[in-house]
Amino acid sequence: MPQEVIIGTSDAGEYPDDPSQEVKQEMPALSAVEAHVQRLRYDLCGDCHAKGRYASRVRIPASDLTRIGSLIDLLDQLQYWAIEEATTFVEEPSRLAETEAPEAVVACVCSGRPQLMTQALSVVQPMLHHPQTAFEVRRVVRQVIRYRRRASGKTTKSREEDAEDDDAADEWSQAAEDCAGCDPLLTLLAEIMASHAGVAPLLSQVVGTAAAVVQVVLCDLAQGEAYETALHRVQDIVDTLYETPLVLHIETAMRRFAEVAQLQLNGVRFFAAMVDLPTLTDNSQEFVLVSTAAASATRARDEGAKSTKAEEHVEESLPLCMADVVAHSDGVLVVLQRAMQHHRQLLALCRGVLHIWKRCAQLPSSRLSLLRHGVYGAALRQLGEAGPYTADVFGTAAEIVGCFIPLLDALQRRSLLLTLRGILQRRPQLDVVELVLALLVAVLTVVNRGSGTEKDLHRPVHRHGDEKVLEGASSSGRPSMRDPYAMYAMCPLPPPSSSLPPPHANATAESTVTPRQCCLQLSPLLWQPPSSPACRTGSCAADRDTWRFMLENCAIPQFVSGLRGYFAACEVVDEEDAEAVQRVCALADAVLSHF
Repeated sequence: MPQEVIIGTSDAGEYPDDPSQEVKQEMPALSAVEAHVQRLRYDLCGDCHAKGRYASRVRIPASDLTRIGSLIDLLDQLQYWAIEEATTFVEEPSRLAETEAPEAVVACVCSGRPQLMTQALSVVQPMLHHPQTAFEVRRVVRQVIRYRRRASGKTTKSREEDAEDDDAADEWSQAAEDCAGCDPLLTLLAEIMASHAGVAPLLSQVVGTAAAVVQVVLCDLAQGEAYETALHRVQDIVDTLYETPLVLHIETAMRRFAEVAQLQLNGVRFFAAMVDLPTLTDNSQEFVLVSTAAASATRARDEGAKSTKAEEHVEESLPLCMADVVAHSDGVLVVLQRAMQHHRQLLALCRGVLHIWKRCAQLPSSRLSLLRHGVYGAALRQLGEAGPYTADVFGTAAEIVGCFIPLLDALQRRSLLLTLRGILQRRPQLDVVELVLALLVAVLTVVNRGSGTEKDLHRPVHRHGDEKVLEGASSSGRPSMRDPYAMYAMCPLPPPSSSLPPPHANATAESTVTPRQCCLQLSPLLWQPPSSPACRTGSCAADRDTWRFMLENCAIPQFVSGLRGYFAACEVVDEEDAEAVQRVCALADAVLSHF
């Protein structure tokens, strides 16, 4: 008779609370790892005990499918061991590093076969999270880059002499000189992306590996271990991003394969880690961003010698803030918005894009560029669509919106107020209400209440060429319904005071307005840069419009007063909820104090 069988994946046994049922994980035997790596070496170069430095000399024909399939199967087991060493046994010595497995994996990466390279890069990513295997991977990659530079004719030493060189210390110093100022793995990844631009699975793994390189450095900085070494690695990563077209290749791949979800997710992870890099300054070299639109971010060292002394001084003191580079890279911002639009179901991707925008929006010099690329509108849309179980997404979107509040025009303020009012009606959670009230306080702080009198607040004037002046306010003070678009009408061009004859100096406004004197100008409600001469007039008109919209259309004082009374009357038992209620009431009082 068939019986029900429950199959689980836990190692705790039938009774998880029983200590005797726990199964302790153990590292693989060194002999088993060595035998596995020997089979990998044999398939790569035909010798189980091959000498070192063979990663750059492996050549696999494209027709040898059996050999490629065997190598892929062997790499699958190495990936499992690498993941275990990167998570469970990260504090233990690496068995893979002791058996020279990193060199075999790098040889597969440099083989030139896309399927084999894809599988090998999936092994490299967990290897980077273990310090010993990560060190070995970088060492082997440096040797590969040195060999390729020698083969291209940059040195007079032949390949045979390079292979027979047994002085490890001298080779390490020469390799360090060849790769000084650059991260070797990122340099190799840039070359792979340039030569395999049409293979989406391989590009996805390459971008994921590049993201892992930056994330490992950030983890080392957060832990505080070997801080000086981590800062040098950050400098190498920044130099590599400037000297190689890696960023441009990643942007091109995301633009070309917009429907590949894994590639888009890895690209967002890379840029999210890139903007988290600390700001560094280099007084010895000048860094010039040649192509911000293409986001290549290449360095032009020769431009420093041709520039003036003042320009050199500015470039030398320029902070290498990667968030500022991303914010002024048109191509990167476009692919990030497209990734969020096409893959809205991927919460990790949305979190990454919002994190990038938040880091960029925290820089005042980057906000105008982000606003022109529609970052504010996308963040506001995400603010209204965030679900009840994504409080972190809602908080990040609210922080992004708050950074742009001083730059909004009257129409954008209207949409913001309507969105905030709708969120307060639908989302009664304390954390959501707290963030919305904080945004309202920011809006009210920016709006200048004293920009106009209450009488002028309700008297927009609509002027036409052949019509009389229509006043948009009745005797009761309410806006007139005859002219609902009065505030967006054509503005009359006032005649110069010198052209008026003395007898007509006291003429009325109606007699001076003629059809020829009317011209179509931008509405003063639209936001203009502070350098504009119409800044003061436009700001006052926008503030008056926002103030009236809050009072008449949104009823913000009544709405916030009702929320404040409701939460003040609640009986809260939990201490955390009590503190949240106090913060909500304090923010509500701050909002009501402006009225």
